[in-house]
Amino acid sequence: MIIMPGELKGLSPAEKFNRIRQKEVRTLHDAHVYAKDQKWTKLWGALGWIMRVLTGGKVKSQQDAYITTIGNYIFYPAGWRASQASEPDCAALRHELCHVRQYRKLGFGNVWLGFIIFLFLYLFVFLPAGLSWFRWVFEREAYREGWYAAKEFDLKWRPRLGHYIDCCTSYRYVWAWPFRSQVRRWFYKNCQ
Repeated sequence: MIIMPGELKGLSPAEKFNRIRQKEVRTLHDAHVYAKDQKWTKLWGALGWIMRVLTGGKVKSQQDAYITTIGNYIFYPAGWRASQASEPDCAALRHELCHVRQYRKLGFGNVWLGFIIFLFLYLFVFLPAGLSWFRWVFEREAYREGWYAAKEFDLKWRPRLGHYIDCCTSYRYVWAWPFRSQVRRWFYKNCQ
């Protein structure tokens, strides 16, 4: 644990985010945090199109509205600024850093090799939609990190387990694991 107990007490959400970013992102992960700006427009447009196809049009916005991690680059929505970070941004940062750790582990220390392996597992094993075992496993681990980060960072905001359950069983993650009762049991057992 890089953030010491009580270290974030009394700080604004933006100050908390910047302290977390300074200590965890740079120290542990050599990751970079950006807002999705104009130079990435084509990538977010392509990802948005893929999501619309996979979800039958349920995802209507471009991918620039979501937090996305590619390799060791964490992208917050367009227009986002660290100076305006909210408490949910702090928990989301821990969620995204979990993905960076997953990439490194899968790539035997190489984040980009791990990212390619992660993508293959995330998108194709077992199916692109409905029974995506690895997407379910990767996302539940990252959501658990975000859950505990909210407690560890002494955030007034707390994530809702119902939101996590909805995300993992709906179009948000292309129906990663459709067994809602199993997903609910997992989150209630592992996020308390």
